[in-house]
Amino acid sequence: MTGPSTLSRRGALAAGGGLLASIAAAGLTPAQVRPEMRLAPTADFGSWPARKRGPRRTGYQPEPGPRSGASVRWRFLTPRDPTASPGIVATPQQVLAVGASSTFALRPDDGSLAWQTGHRERDPIGRDGRNEFVQSGPQLAAGHALTVADVSLYGLDGSTGSGEWAYATNSSFREVLAVGNTVFLFSLVDGVDRLVALSAETGLPYWQLEERVAPLAYAPDEGLLVTVQLFDDLAEGSFEGRDPATGSQEWSTTIEGMSSLAGSPAVARGRVYLAAGSVYALDATDGTEVWRAPFDTERFGDPVTDGDRVYVTNDQGAAAFDAATGEERWVADVPVNGFATPAVADDRIYLPVEDGVVALATGDGARAFDVSFPGGPPSGMAVADGTLYVRNERGVFALEGER
Repeated sequence: MTGPSTLSRRGALAAGGGLLASIAAAGLTPAQVRPEMRLAPTADFGSWPARKRGPRRTGYQPEPGPRSGASVRWRFLTPRDPTASPGIVATPQQVLAVGASSTFALRPDDGSLAWQTGHRERDPIGRDGRNEFVQSGPQLAAGHALTVADVSLYGLDGSTGSGEWAYATNSSFREVLAVGNTVFLFSLVDGVDRLVALSAETGLPYWQLEERVAPLAYAPDEGLLVTVQLFDDLAEGSFEGRDPATGSQEWSTTIEGMSSLAGSPAVARGRVYLAAGSVYALDATDGTEVWRAPFDTERFGDPVTDGDRVYVTNDQGAAAFDAATGEERWVADVPVNGFATPAVADDRIYLPVEDGVVALATGDGARAFDVSFPGGPPSGMAVADGTLYVRNERGVFALEGER
């Protein structure tokens, strides 16, 4: 087992500064050594490397997970600390999660600890400082585990957890979108609000725009980054399509009554699906509204889709809408709880509830199974290699069943 290590922001930034100094000493510019931007639209089959699985943010895994008779195969218990959302990703080789001030990797076969990295600030004279609170993560991109802690994005070696680079800002932030070997984020940088595109391999920027725009998803067929314009008036949301190579705006759609803090959309088959008060389908090419369907609640969860149906949740239950027309297909009385976005694997949708997970059949909403475990509602879920992984305040749980 790789023992726990501590990554300080100052130490990581010093390493980054050394890299830039070496580049300058060699007579090169960052552009000459920065890898070419590669925008991969999908996750590998059987993997769940990011929030809602991939840059489309569909929350859908074509490989089946547990379909019936599910139970806890192993558990990895952690201190009962608040955890970031979503807090867990997985591949057939490893399961990665975050704690209040750390990123760690587990072995999928038995849940044993492979490595752990603490995020800790240090004061100017080198004494240990405070723990940095993890804002979001992890995500896997270009062999790196990406975690946002305090005001910095860390790029860790995905195999060992060692620090590779850090990108520091002037304010806390959460939303990070990894597409291929590129990471998009919004934060205060050098005292100015900026939308930034970074190399996931080096942490060096491809471009920066002085705009209050947060990245949400990627529409691969249209080659567009889906973003939201952030307004002081949170009762208005302006969603956009942008060129990922430059950040330039291609289209903009304002939806009256939808907050700019609405959850992340899901992108599938040329549509962008949004949920807040109603469920919306936008044309990914130009942002025009295709359909809307009522979903009468102020509490909403991020929509997920398998391409045929769009699934949304609130504290009263879950609903499925036809992805092409917006027609309601079914409603299930399952009180959803927790920060985790529902996960879809083949013909099952997994819902976070107060004491565990409930699985429904995607075709008709019929209950397939429910599993309870200690630690409160899930903060994140991922389906990889046929296993459903769940993170909550008590730890990580691996669920398996008949497939």
